[in-house]
Amino acid sequence: MKTLFKFLLAGILYLYGCGGTKSVIETVPVSLSSRELQTGYVYALPRTTFKVAVEAVMTRTIRGPYYRFAEKYLSIRDAPDRNSISWRIERINLELVEEADPEQMYLVRQASGQQDLSTLLKLSQQGLIYDFNVGRYLETKRFSVEPAAQQRGPVFTDLSPKRSIVLSIDTSYKSIRIDSIFRKVPVTKQQLIVKTIDEKAEEAARVILRIRRRRIATLTGKGENDLSDAGIKKLDELEREYLTLFLGKDIDERRRFTFYFAPAAGEVFEHKELFEFSKNQGIITQHLEDSQVVSLTITRQREVVGLTNYGLGNELPMQTNALYYRVPDQAEVSISIGEDTLLKERVLVSQYGAILSMPVSLAGK
Repeated sequence: MKTLFKFLLAGILYLYGCGGTKSVIETVPVSLSSRELQTGYVYALPRTTFKVAVEAVMTRTIRGPYYRFAEKYLSIRDAPDRNSISWRIERINLELVEEADPEQMYLVRQASGQQDLSTLLKLSQQGLIYDFNVGRYLETKRFSVEPAAQQRGPVFTDLSPKRSIVLSIDTSYKSIRIDSIFRKVPVTKQQLIVKTIDEKAEEAARVILRIRRRRIATLTGKGENDLSDAGIKKLDELEREYLTLFLGKDIDERRRFTFYFAPAAGEVFEHKELFEFSKNQGIITQHLEDSQVVSLTITRQREVVGLTNYGLGNELPMQTNALYYRVPDQAEVSISIGEDTLLKERVLVSQYGAILSMPVSLAGK
């Protein structure tokens, strides 16, 4: 019996010694300038970048052609007497963009045995671990502008129901001699005369007043012919069009601006001035007397400080049969203009989190 046991033990040891070489995988921190990039499979940890999309509206106020007669004929004061431009911020959107972190790159190489390394890195698309295509790292875009469409066509339309040119007939007399007697004979002269702007403004004001009287008569039931709701709506639209001749017209043009900012890994509090905003000139990059700073503030919450953190990439040791990954940390983000807060969110930031390692047996599952 003892002899049989010795034979079995010897056979097991022999088979174990003659078995295939055990697969050993090494994970080594590298940098973009490292010469080892081509000697294995390279991946990068995710980095969170803030994409701030700003939609600003430029309003061009064009004074009406009859602005000088607004108070005279319609008792409207303070009608715009000059063309002007004003800006306002309509919307601010904050979006988190996950991209490869060039400061957290790792080389995975086969030390012994054989294994398909690409299967180890098939993790979440949200960026737990990213494949890193060496030499094609996309630089961060800082600023982009989409030009607004240009205004075309006439701003104001002549809405006068009458012609702006009238026929003037003047009668004069001249003396002619008939049989030694001088007599006065009427002579008519016709000419076309263009109406003055005062006359045109008075005519437009009369149309506005007639529209108002017609609408009031309909609404109070005193009108001869009742108007439907659609008819009253048309009257309102017509009145607004006529009023623009006195009050001017506002034309809005929307413009979109995009800013990118990637928080630094070792910071707890960051304050970034994105741009300056002026009501007269919109989004600008330099400071003016009437401009206000629009800034981005990020405060790390330090909720994962209890996890093991290996530190920066150049301090990480080589791992055997293990991969590095990140656990993101919470951060509070706010966007403000001057002292007013425009947006406040609580988000996950990858580079604020802890760097841990996992066995290769868990990777890809």
